[in-house]
Amino acid sequence: MADEDTADEATEQPQQAAEDSEQRAVLAQVIAKEELPRIRQRGVDDLDLTAHNRKPVSCERVEQLARVHSEKKGTSANSRPVLVRSLIDDALSAYAEQNEASATFIRELFFNSEDTTVPANPGKLLDDARKKSGLADNPQKFDRIRRKEFAKFSEFLADYVLRDAAVSPKTARIIYKVPKGYRFEQVKRGTWQVVRTSLRHRVRVPIAIVAIIMLGIVAVLVYFIYRLPEDTKIKVGRKTANTYAEPSLSALKGSPMKPGQWADPLCVATVLRADYTPVYWVQIETRPWENYYVLATDLSMGVKEGEALLLAGIPRCPTK
Repeated sequence: MADEDTADEATEQPQQAAEDSEQRAVLAQVIAKEELPRIRQRGVDDLDLTAHNRKPVSCERVEQLARVHSEKKGTSANSRPVLVRSLIDDALSAYAEQNEASATFIRELFFNSEDTTVPANPGKLLDDARKKSGLADNPQKFDRIRRKEFAKFSEFLADYVLRDAAVSPKTARIIYKVPKGYRFEQVKRGTWQVVRTSLRHRVRVPIAIVAIIMLGIVAVLVYFIYRLPEDTKIKVGRKTANTYAEPSLSALKGSPMKPGQWADPLCVATVLRADYTPVYWVQIETRPWENYYVLATDLSMGVKEGEALLLAGIPRCPTK
């Protein structure tokens, strides 16, 4: 039994390690593509700046890594700029042991090379870094290099902080969450990456909704175009219906209508009983009952036939 438990644990450990590795890879991609560029553009010390219509920078994954890093160090700080500055500074120092050139390149984009305690202007740091790289006249190539270096450093940063770190479920939900505007994409079997959602993917759902609405509109139009004439026809009920020259039972009778026969209505006449309840008569346009009247109660819908025809747009007969 003990051997089985040991075997299960041995199987679970590589699987868990693989899952952790994938999660960190996705985390590193989001940090490299979204959060590090935001931090660099604003400046580490101005992350929470709200003046001049600016809002605090959104970098919740880097912030959570900074808090985990602070706990590992045994230090405490509530200020985001202080936490993030400490994280990036310490991580770059450790990164320099593996890749000094890359660490120096990134450091010069975030910190004043002369004194890291002095806030530096992000624009000036960027200009200086371009000049030092010899790419001041080729900003596109510089940006490609920057993105590549950010990607490598972000992978190191995630591993640097999370290796042997105790991460709460709440923190894990934040740092491993796929941001809005991105989606998972499988690169190869067992390897996933998070990529920015293209316009095609972003509008796929709205287009589907619009398509459904348009189909619904077309269906309604088709219904009214092809079915409305049939719906405004009158159909005799189960019994033979008599026709009359006038909307009155005492008027001259015409040819009777057999059960189930159809005819086109010309207009609807309303006759009030002594108690003021309406009696609907339908004047017929179709031969051989042309201009004759039939009681609505003799039709398929009964007493409601008259009201339905009026609602459908059939006019009222002129009073005589």
